[in-house]
Amino acid sequence: MAPPESILAKLRRLPTQPGVYLFKDERGKVIYVGKAQNLSARVRSYFQESRARDPKTDLLVRRVADLDYVVLGSPVEALIAENNFIKEYSPRYNVRLKDDKTFPYVRITVEEDLPRVFLTRRMEGEESLYLGPYTDVGAIRQTLRVLKTLFPVRECPGDLPWNGLERECLYYHIGRCRAPCTGRQSAADYRAGIDKLRLYLTGKGTRLKALLEGEMARAAAAERYEQAAALRDQILALDRLGARQRTQTYGEGDRDAVALARDRDDACGVVMRLREGRLLASETFHFRGDEGTSDAATFRAFFQQYYARAPSPPPEILVPFDLDERDLLEEWLTRERGGKVVIRRPQRGLGREVLALARDNARTKLDEALATGGSKAGRVPPEVFELREALGMSALPRRIEGIDVSNTGDCEVVASLVVFRDGAPHKSGYRKYRIRDVAGQDDLASVAEVVRRRFRRLAEEGRPRPDLLLIDGGPGQLAAAAGALAAAGAAAQALISLAKREETVFRADRPGEPLLLPLNSGALKLLQRVRDEAHRFARAFHRQRRGRASVASALDGVPGLGEARRRLLLSQFGSVRAIAAAGLPELTALPGIGPRLARAVQAHLRGDGAPGGVPREAGSAAREGREVEGEEGGRGGTTPELAP
Repeated sequence: MAPPESILAKLRRLPTQPGVYLFKDERGKVIYVGKAQNLSARVRSYFQESRARDPKTDLLVRRVADLDYVVLGSPVEALIAENNFIKEYSPRYNVRLKDDKTFPYVRITVEEDLPRVFLTRRMEGEESLYLGPYTDVGAIRQTLRVLKTLFPVRECPGDLPWNGLERECLYYHIGRCRAPCTGRQSAADYRAGIDKLRLYLTGKGTRLKALLEGEMARAAAAERYEQAAALRDQILALDRLGARQRTQTYGEGDRDAVALARDRDDACGVVMRLREGRLLASETFHFRGDEGTSDAATFRAFFQQYYARAPSPPPEILVPFDLDERDLLEEWLTRERGGKVVIRRPQRGLGREVLALARDNARTKLDEALATGGSKAGRVPPEVFELREALGMSALPRRIEGIDVSNTGDCEVVASLVVFRDGAPHKSGYRKYRIRDVAGQDDLASVAEVVRRRFRRLAEEGRPRPDLLLIDGGPGQLAAAAGALAAAGAAAQALISLAKREETVFRADRPGEPLLLPLNSGALKLLQRVRDEAHRFARAFHRQRRGRASVASALDGVPGLGEARRRLLLSQFGSVRAIAAAGLPELTALPGIGPRLARAVQAHLRGDGAPGGVPREAGSAAREGREVEGEEGGRGGTTPELAP
């Protein structure tokens, strides 16, 4: 679709400098923010017919009614501005790191004469030092309580000067503050305590311990034994505090390991902060990811927005993807840190081990949110998790599609496709298929046709594939479906079949390893529900088609009786048998049915030779057809579509 003339006019005037562009809808609301090294080339690419097609971008472009841009001095400035604009406008088509709550930071007001240390959920003072964010609020509160006992910090609000007050407050009298505001503690000594507290919070516990041990040795050598004993007590308290945290170390140095787990729209990001090789904290963020966006793009958005909020990046960051514009991100983080930052995707060794641990944490946290209803999609039942484990899948099979074929000999060969979402039928997704490319009764070819048509339509409409495709049948049906998937460019689709006799599961990725699940397992019961529902729906559609064909064959031969009058007769009398038994006055009472046509109907039906003048199978088939239609149409108000 060609963009409006107002957009075309702006495209022609776009500059070639770096900057940020903003797409707006017809109400002027910002719906997407992006950055570019060349604004003209990047923004024009959205509206070119030759660009790679993807559903999310297609939908975005259709909604763009206006655009704006800001020219900046460098790509790094554009990256920073993009982060700020996403935070400001919360655009619909950007992946946003957003949760139900704001996680706190530790703020150290280093700009004040007598700095304070406290938790805050808002980053207000640009000159202050912020550490975090911390998702485990209880743990950081406990840590601060211990540290403030060891290194007393003033709790009074505001920027107080040294020796600016005349009287000490209650905190001095209970030993929680040494009253620098009245001059009882020197400003240098107070700031030394702040520096020690900062060392511990930034993961430099080993350095802090060495510093305190040196002070203790000097105090003891100078025979200041009370001071030495106090320093000894501080060291022991820090050891006890550190013992509560994980004792295993991962090499040396400071690094973050960042990982992502996704399940359709639900995403979970984990950042494991290692300082001096010790696990200092693990932060977890649940957020909404667009299903049409790749894992790498979602991770990039999470990574960028997390470090836009985190004020102190480490010198090394481990990631599971090769990030686009990695050099640009490194330049940005180096500027933020004031020292070199390297982004690395480890392939072996300790880095890979740490990253795998972060990935395991992300997957576990996401599973926990899905299982307990803490995700955007609500609770996922346990049999879905059990099925993932049984099949060895990496993703949860939250959307399962089941296919079955139904026929009577060569007549009315049809198929059904049913959808289960989070273990329950999703009837608006059901589809009916008339087999049209297969001559005669050929279940394997029929299965292949349905799979081919289904996945071709999904590709055309840009809709996501199911997490798992289930075929009713054995290895033959499975092989036919696998061939159709490969032809449709969907060879990676998770595919299994379920054979009725032994309830054996056959897997496309392990064709020589049939799987027998325990009969009481939730995973097998879920597969059986999907298989049985596909079978029921296919049989119902087959009976419906067969009934209509029988009724049509009984009335088609009546001269002068068209489709509208056939429907009128069936709606009035209910069945072919009742039409044949009706008298001439009852037939002619209907509009459009004259005496001649009524006699022709009676002669045609009563000449068939069945008891009562009507073949029994025709009447019963008509009733079956009506029952199926009423059952599907009356359940939830949704009638499944007939697939093309």
